Amino acid sequence: MLLFPERLGKLKFLPVFLLLALVLGGGILSWYLWQEKQIEALRKNVSEGSTSEATERSATLEKLSLRKREVQQLKALNLKAKDPQEALKILDSLMEDANAEDYQENTVSYLSIAIESKLYEQADQAIKKHYHNLNHVPDYLYWWARYEYEMDQTAESLIVLDRLLAIDSDHSSARLLRAKLLLGLDSFANYVQAKVNLREAARDNSSVGTEALILLATRPEIPLFNNDRTWLIRELRDSSKNNASTGLLASNQELILKPEERERIIQDGIKQYGKSAPDYVAPWLLSIRAIPELQQFLLSKDARGLNPDQKFELNLKVALDQGNFQEAQKLLTNVHSDSRVNKLQRATLLALIENDQLTETPPEPTQYWYSAQSLAMESGDANALTTLARLAARSRWWKDSLASFSAALESTESPVARAQLLQEKFNAELQIGRTQQALEDVRLFLDVYPKHSVMLNNRFYLEALLDVQEGPIPYPSEKIIKELDGFIWSTYALALWRDGDFQAAQEALDQLPDKYRPLPSCQLITLLVALGNNQLGEARAISLSISESALLPEERALLLEAKQRLNS
Repeated sequence: MLLFPERLGKLKFLPVFLLLALVLGGGILSWYLWQEKQIEALRKNVSEGSTSEATERSATLEKLSLRKREVQQLKALNLKAKDPQEALKILDSLMEDANAEDYQENTVSYLSIAIESKLYEQADQAIKKHYHNLNHVPDYLYWWARYEYEMDQTAESLIVLDRLLAIDSDHSSARLLRAKLLLGLDSFANYVQAKVNLREAARDNSSVGTEALILLATRPEIPLFNNDRTWLIRELRDSSKNNASTGLLASNQELILKPEERERIIQDGIKQYGKSAPDYVAPWLLSIRAIPELQQFLLSKDARGLNPDQKFELNLKVALDQGNFQEAQKLLTNVHSDSRVNKLQRATLLALIENDQLTETPPEPTQYWYSAQSLAMESGDANALTTLARLAARSRWWKDSLASFSAALESTESPVARAQLLQEKFNAELQIGRTQQALEDVRLFLDVYPKHSVMLNNRFYLEALLDVQEGPIPYPSEKIIKELDGFIWSTYALALWRDGDFQAAQEALDQLPDKYRPLPSCQLITLLVALGNNQLGEARAISLSISESALLPEERALLLEAKQRLNS
């Protein structure tokens, strides 16, 4: 082919275009590889909990990466511990498009963060909002069940888990949660089913499997046969799960299987883990009441791994375990104890020890109790305040108990912990006739557990008693009738009596089980309803058998009014 001058001029530029394309292509490839590497590094930072590195890397990727959604998701996961609200805000924006490939993953992440951060209202809203799109997705169903579990709604949680396991029978987290729920139900059949679920969950090689094994090894109500224990020992000592904690749990199982070899098993545990994990071995020896071996271990070279504070605590526990309160007090009042337990811990322990030694409970708290409470109030330590409140309630020092419960509530943020305190404070309020304050506690409790049947009954009863009903009481559902064994009918009868519907109130009382009728409050309701229906003979007979001392002030007022009417 002949080369004409004009063609030659055009061809001179061809290598330049090729070089430019190669340069651009190489740049794009380098950028793409950099992006992949950085996202993978970000994912690793998040999984390893390297928060600072993840924050810096996600900020860079937000500017330079085209995979914005993935970066946003990882940023949210990185924020879940430090700022869960911001994490949920990011994920919420990613969940707007239900057709996005990562919609399901982001919704599950949202639920896990909300529930683990105890942001239950947001979790509830998300469960309802995404139900129609995700009610077939196992992980969505798992977190829904977890939400019901956190809300103390056992029946609802089990229903959701049954649906999940019908879709994915190998879901180990669901198996573990189902077992925990079953263990909370007082029935041998449920304990057997819990064992079945835990054995299934234990097949998982993650922390879920290890937790299942630990539950099997530590919950005495689970019926374990010799073959179960042999399997459990083998699994606990598996190389992937074996450490001092699981290894010593395996030793516990071996102690049950071979009690005649107790000394050998104890010495094996000390030999295997004493040097590497003395902080596990010493409490283990205490837990199996191997007191001579523990005392000998504390004097051995291996115990040098324990710091003085740990040794002090163990010696204190030995003294308490053996009922040697004089030795315990000696340790706590020793000049060196200030460096090993703080003043509040020491004062609280001394109050508990003193209370255990009392042969007769005094009408007022002891000096040790007051000293501990003063320090607890000053520091706002919720744990110490709760311990002292419970000690006071056990000793029937109700007013002091209420003061400590109130202070503990002010220092407690967890809704679940607050609900427990409110329930205990409610009982103390009733003991001294503070009915209005008890109702306030019930309402606050129900803000956390709105479906709690016992406290729902208490709320309806106190509102009717105080005549402050916020509306008509709902007709008792089959669920609440079953859960309260029919006791709800007395409360329903009182509410109907307040509304002036005496005939309906009598019909409700007719359904009250006989075992509850002798209770003073139920007798009072029966009296009021009989008076409302003009059954004066029955009312007069009932009025003579009611124990006034067992009634609340408002109940006594109603009784007095009824007696006056009968005598008029």
